[in-house]
Amino acid sequence: MKPKLTVMFREEPDRTGFLFDMDSGASVVLNRTGCFLWKLLEAGTPPGELPGKLAEACGGALPPSAAAETEAFLNSLRLGGWIGEQGGTVTAPPGAAAGNTSPFPAK
Repeated sequence: MKPKLTVMFREEPDRTGFLFDMDSGASVVLNRTGCFLWKLLEAGTPPGELPGKLAEACGGALPPSAAAETEAFLNSLRLGGWIGEQGGTVTAPPGAAAGNTSPFPAK
């Protein structure tokens, strides 16, 4: 899973954050755990490794439901259109057909 190219992430000083989709104008607020997981996705961490990375960050002490909750978070990102399969459903920004990978159209 990879974030769509048109999704911007901003982390706030309190380590919460939000996502903004430049195509649709949709936004979603992330708590600290959501921000942590989002940054791992941006870095290319495979979804199956997310619960282990979360456990490492928390000193290994996670409730038994953590893996299921992480999968639920990923499912909500998938259903919301925030992430897609690698190499498949990632939406390119305007102008990408001309080789422009910026979210702004080529001049």
